[in-house]
Amino acid sequence: MAEPSIVTKWDFLFSWMLIGVERAEGRFSAADTPRGAQAVAVFTDEELARRQLPGDVFDIKAISARDLLMMMPPGFGIVIDPGGEVG
Repeated sequence: MAEPSIVTKWDFLFSWMLIGVERAEGRFSAADTPRGAQAVAVFTDEELARRQLPGDVFDIKAISARDLLMMMPPGFGIVIDPGGEVG
């Protein structure tokens, strides 16, 4: 099993990640959550991001976690590496 690349909150806050930006609307890629809460999908691996985000719909962009957090509306969560071995 792969080791998680983000283990602590500090790993997260000082990390760079990949995010899908929908071409048509400019929205971030969404992620399914167990309780149905709204969440943004971010990726630590480009190959996983390309597998999960259709290239005809999303552009993959690098973003720092701090910048992402400043843009997110209240009540949204973040799901790291959805569909990956260690999500």
